[in-house]
Amino acid sequence: TTNIVISSSWRMTHSLDELKKFFPDEIKNLIIGITPIFYNSFDKGIRQKEIEYYIKNNNLQSWLIIDDEKYYFSDNISNILWTNSFLGLSEQDMIYIKNFLEK
Repeated sequence: TTNIVISSSWRMTHSLDELKKFFPDEIKNLIIGITPIFYNSFDKGIRQKEIEYYIKNNNLQSWLIIDDEKYYFSDNISNILWTNSFLGLSEQDMIYIKNFLEK
């Protein structure tokens, strides 16, 4: 089973339940959480560290990361969907998510 953990900066202003409302039912039911926010650093790669912390502490085996800010990741990140920060999730993004989940 693939799970979705949201790491977008939207998690700073929206609750998990609010974020789920942006997704169709078949996807929002797979969203299991949002990553923690590490306030002590805005260094390159910090969001990746937040995600890795979440994955480790929740024993996840499969996941899809949805994010719009490449700066906060290193080059060796996998299972990630880059979204447009000005548009949010597009219809094309939703198709990608559905296809990923069907694998």
